[in-house]
Amino acid sequence: MGRLRRALRPGLRGARVAVAALLAVLLLGSGAAAAPSQPGPSKGLRLERRSDCLAPAAFERLLAAGADGWGTPESEAQRSVDLLAAAVQCRAFAAGSERECDALAGVPRFPAASLLAADCRLEHQLLTLYDALRARDAGRAEAACARWHELGRPAALKGVDAPAVCRRAVALLLDGAPAPCERLEREAGDAAKEARQRQAAAALCRAVGIPGEAACVQKGLPLGRKACETYGRLSAAMRARDPKLCPGSDRYGGLCRALASKEPASACEAVRADWQAMVCAGRFAPGQGGD
Repeated sequence: MGRLRRALRPGLRGARVAVAALLAVLLLGSGAAAAPSQPGPSKGLRLERRSDCLAPAAFERLLAAGADGWGTPESEAQRSVDLLAAAVQCRAFAAGSERECDALAGVPRFPAASLLAADCRLEHQLLTLYDALRARDAGRAEAACARWHELGRPAALKGVDAPAVCRRAVALLLDGAPAPCERLEREAGDAAKEARQRQAAAALCRAVGIPGEAACVQKGLPLGRKACETYGRLSAAMRARDPKLCPGSDRYGGLCRALASKEPASACEAVRADWQAMVCAGRFAPGQGGD
């Protein structure tokens, strides 16, 4: 259990996502243990050839088959969850809709499904915001900011007028104002009774703005330090369209490279293929499955 806990990665929803990831690890591990010992595809889904398993059209079929049919060994379970989350998130970004995250919620026999789907929706809004800021699309950025707050509602942001704060934060970020979130906090008023609202407004600005190193150590930030730094690298790579700025993790490496490309829809195919290659390797023994 200790090894499994160390494998977990912090996410936007903190402990809830950690629990979800642990459930996924346990489930995938037990699914792999239950797979038949003879070579060839494991249970749950008939894909006679390796090429069938790797085909783009098999992605939805693999999800619909349920996690216990993937044949992922326990040692690779966390990586499988990371790659799947990246693949679905990439599809959501390419489609411009958080509804793509519903694919995670619908996976049978996958206890982590609903929580991972919720995290996917939340993260989608941050990535949409970063893309909108890069494109200088104020309306889309404001909508993504407000939707992120609506979905997450972290305690640190309680009582915030999210649409108003998002509108002002986006304006300051697009104007290139120095220390935009500190300026927004000052603009919120000086009365002692407004202290909580001021702090919450600044925290929302820092969370949805392009996080830098300084923002990641601010008190009251509704993101963990590691998550903040990860999203800072994502937003920087997207803004510069430079994949060299991307994180190197399974969860965010391929996703970030796709989002930093000029054609994310086609680049997302590589992210999907990474997950399928891993799953198909577990379903077919070496030398089995032909082509």
